[in-house]
Amino acid sequence: IVPVEKLVKGKFQDNFEFVQWFKKFFDANYTDAHDYDPVAARDGQPLGSGGKALGPGAGGSSSGARVVPAARPAPPKVVPQPIARPTTTTKPIQQQQPKITPVAHRVPVSAPAPAPVHHATTAIGNDHHQNARLQQEIDNLQDLIQQHAGQIAGLEKERDFYYQKLRDVEMICQEPDYESSPAVQKVLEILYATEVSKRYFNQMLLAFSR
Repeated sequence: IVPVEKLVKGKFQDNFEFVQWFKKFFDANYTDAHDYDPVAARDGQPLGSGGKALGPGAGGSSSGARVVPAARPAPPKVVPQPIARPTTTTKPIQQQQPKITPVAHRVPVSAPAPAPVHHATTAIGNDHHQNARLQQEIDNLQDLIQQHAGQIAGLEKERDFYYQKLRDVEMICQEPDYESSPAVQKVLEILYATEVSKRYFNQMLLAFSR
């Protein structure tokens, strides 16, 4: 079935597909190996007009006998179907010609496509520089974390050292020989106090000064 509704619109793709189909149909159905010879079909008679051309033909019986055979009906038997189909498509094919130029105009429209590619490469370059800057910041932060970790380890070591000193003082104060001493009691109060105030220090100084 010929898609007349699509062909009359003059779109390039629809008409191009129909031309391809028609060429394939013609190759599949045309079996005559030689071209049509119009001179042989009219038995070598010259072209004429009106009754002058008919006069010589009518006088010779051989020309009439040659015209009567199926010389002319033979081509219609071979070409009837292809000829019937092109008649319906001659108008769409003629409309196809002016529609080709808009297609040619559309091609340059897609030509500016390289511009976004340049923009994409620029964006990729900017992302690369930004990633490098962020990586440098990450490295700096990691170095700072390592420094803080070293400081924290030193402070913990110092804390454990002084804690051990205070633990030794506590054990001495808890010995029976020193437990009854008022100064030792003051030291224990300072050690066990949750908040060390100036008053405890003053009391400790007074206890050791006596």
